Amino acid sequence: MGMEYDEKLCKIPFFMIHKELLPFIGMDYDQYKILQIGESHYLNQREGNAQVHIEDFMKNWWESPCQNLLEKSSSVGWVNTRDVVKRYMDGNGTYTIFTNVLKSFSSVVLKHDLPHITLADKSRYHYFAFMNFYQMPSLYAGERYWKSLNMDDHNNQEKSIRMWAKCMEESCKVVDQVIGILNPKMIAFTSTAAGNDYKNYKKAKYAKDSRVVYTSHPQTPYTWNKPLKSLGQKTGKSQFEEMLKKIYNLD
Repeated sequence: MGMEYDEKLCKIPFFMIHKELLPFIGMDYDQYKILQIGESHYLNQREGNAQVHIEDFMKNWWESPCQNLLEKSSSVGWVNTRDVVKRYMDGNGTYTIFTNVLKSFSSVVLKHDLPHITLADKSRYHYFAFMNFYQMPSLYAGERYWKSLNMDDHNNQEKSIRMWAKCMEESCKVVDQVIGILNPKMIAFTSTAAGNDYKNYKKAKYAKDSRVVYTSHPQTPYTWNKPLKSLGQKTGKSQFEEMLKKIYNLD
């Protein structure tokens, strides 16, 4: 990872507090400069046994490291962007959110199909940078960010709406700062929820930038290969691959 990027990223106020959410920057990022933006990390807790709630994040998350919240919810190893990518490339977990975009990249750009991805193949993710859009973890394991807020605030939506608004403001700010530093050739929002929230936020600096592509979530073949109305009846995979061809002038 280029030290020149880290020096600048570490000066972003949010990352000065939450170093665990620093984007992953591959060692070969400068060759293709693709920034993949996912949805969110999530806490290691479920609705019936939650130890951490919206109000805990409201009080502290945007001003302090909040290691205690991660420890209380047994989520220290769950909420770390660079560790997640490292585990993937070390072969510890499937993480198809990376595998499916890597397969498309390899097929379209490198002209090498990956029907069965190996540990050596996974190292090609060093051509990418990765971060999540929501700069606060989902409150419940496996749940989308907004749904987790609703689940936690089931009596009314006052807290969840305020938390969502704050998270949107901070997340868009951080994403725009990261894009400005990394100067990617291609920016792929690989989550319809995150992509829609970003492009509909009035202050989002790069929402209509020609380098940006919005896709569905690559986590499963169903989500990645299903034509969606929001994508003009195209699949997330086809959107991603068409943008690769456009950015890198490929047939």
